Amino acid sequence: MAWVIVFAIGVLFGAGLTWSILQKSQRQAQRREVLALQQTHQAELTDLIQTHEAILAELKLHHKQDIDQAKQKSLDASRSVIKGQIAEQIAPYLPNFKYLPSDARFIGDPIDYLVINGYTNLKDGQGSPEELEVVLVDIKSGKAKLSDRQVAIENSVRAGRVRFETIRINLDQQKAEKPPAETQMMELPTALPDPLGDALDNSLEGGLDPGQPGGSSFQRSQQIAKIRQQYARAYEPWEAQEDFQLGQRFQQGQSIQQLATQFQRQPSAIQSRLRKLKLLSSDD
Repeated sequence: MAWVIVFAIGVLFGAGLTWSILQKSQRQAQRREVLALQQTHQAELTDLIQTHEAILAELKLHHKQDIDQAKQKSLDASRSVIKGQIAEQIAPYLPNFKYLPSDARFIGDPIDYLVINGYTNLKDGQGSPEELEVVLVDIKSGKAKLSDRQVAIENSVRAGRVRFETIRINLDQQKAEKPPAETQMMELPTALPDPLGDALDNSLEGGLDPGQPGGSSFQRSQQIAKIRQQYARAYEPWEAQEDFQLGQRFQQGQSIQQLATQFQRQPSAIQSRLRKLKLLSSDD
């Protein structure tokens, strides 16, 4: 009977030992599997980081290249514009300009030059009126083309839609006409004609000092052309009718900026003219 008990104890001990060994072996296998998964995931994460860094570096390189290209295009465009502006100004003095520089009058917009071919010879008594020719000239450099508006002007000239007009304004009659009694205003003073003074005022108002050594006619014409892009009649002599309308509208309460827009002149020119008409004090 004792041997049965011993045998049963031995069986139980063997079963327990076997189960313990199997559990330990299973845990070791699980640890190895987890470690392998960790190593695999770490390798995948490293590859992903390296791939992301490579893509980011490539994007930075492309971005830098795009910025450099944009800067270069901007510089090239600026150079092209500056070269074009210089070419417009000096064109009459270049060898391939087939007209006398003294026959060319710079306009700037929408056409660069109005050329009265033969005018200098006629003025000097060396030509005849029949030899006069009026030509609209636009200066282009490189591969620049005419704009749509310039093409329209060219087509109108070729179609013969060009004429010469003389517009006469009866200033005496307009001065004689008085507004109705309820809208009559005080008599407006008029400025005496002073072409030299007007030219000097215009120069100083636009920041152009003709007495400075750097104030060449080339620089002046460049600045005037730029200003006339916004104010078409800048630096033009004032006419008596303009003085009358300017004073009348100023007394009606219109602002300097409104008058500048209506008369197409700079606000500083409007203020200077109002002072000359004694409608604005020097302190205003």
